[in-house]
Amino acid sequence: MLRRRKDKKNYDPMDSGSQSGSSFTRMSFQVSVYGPDRECMKIDVNPSDTYEEVCEAVAERLEIPPAMFHCCGLCVLDVEQKRFLWLPPTKNVIHSRNDVYFRIRFLPHEDNIDVLERKYSPCFQYLFYQLKWDFLHECLSYYTDPDKASEARGAGTFLLAMSVRISAKENNQEENCKEFLEQNDLKMFLPKCVLKSFVDRMMVKSPLIEKANELLKDKHPADLFKKYFVKGILSKSINYYSIEEYRCWNVEYKETKESDTSGKTQTLFVPQLQNSDKEDVLLKTEIKGIYSQISSESLSNSGTMVIFVVLYW
Repeated sequence: MLRRRKDKKNYDPMDSGSQSGSSFTRMSFQVSVYGPDRECMKIDVNPSDTYEEVCEAVAERLEIPPAMFHCCGLCVLDVEQKRFLWLPPTKNVIHSRNDVYFRIRFLPHEDNIDVLERKYSPCFQYLFYQLKWDFLHECLSYYTDPDKASEARGAGTFLLAMSVRISAKENNQEENCKEFLEQNDLKMFLPKCVLKSFVDRMMVKSPLIEKANELLKDKHPADLFKKYFVKGILSKSINYYSIEEYRCWNVEYKETKESDTSGKTQTLFVPQLQNSDKEDVLLKTEIKGIYSQISSESLSNSGTMVIFVVLYW
């Protein structure tokens, strides 16, 4: 049974000062969480907690409900491969990690985003921040492909339109994309791969403003732009988000005979674990509707059993 936090203070990603008021400020280790800014925010965690306990505490601060908690996890980023490596829940070596991220690990299919936004709004908001971070930090190979630059600009258009609508509403002002971009850098809406030079930035800016203004003509709420963005990212980056690969353990049973205290002999089959080094023995997680499932694939040894786990949400 996981321990529950006694303080009811929630972490609000929109509030940059929320860290200083938390009960974790006396601790020295931090977890990166996604928010409205381009870079992550940091919140202090208890270094004596296991990764699972830290994950639960962060989820509570984000108001992610228990039904969705097990879809989340802590991880570190492999910078070279642009992949996240998930940390084992029962460990607690948080102090040995420089950058630990809180992420939604098992994602819904794009067709279920409306359900997620309606029933689990905090989870949807965090998913949006997470996907935006991945997009802006060039983790998604689809959008870093030079041939897909126009689609990257299209995704950035939704971010700009959403930001302009929110800012205008909060400040009771007219929606003006041009003035808004004069006060905010393009890198808040587009990855660096489409902003490599001064010429690139100049060529991108005017079309981006024009397309965003077209979106703003319809008085849709900002959350609708968020849903368009999330659905687009998930549909174009299905391989990045839906598949994880793992080594399997082959289980072979060795027959042994043992005698009990009465002298009666019984036959036992003792499992022998053997780590497979074959490339075709893997576990992959694949999105199936509204849950992710780990399934065995390409198993060539019919005489062995492969240990695997099925994770539903």
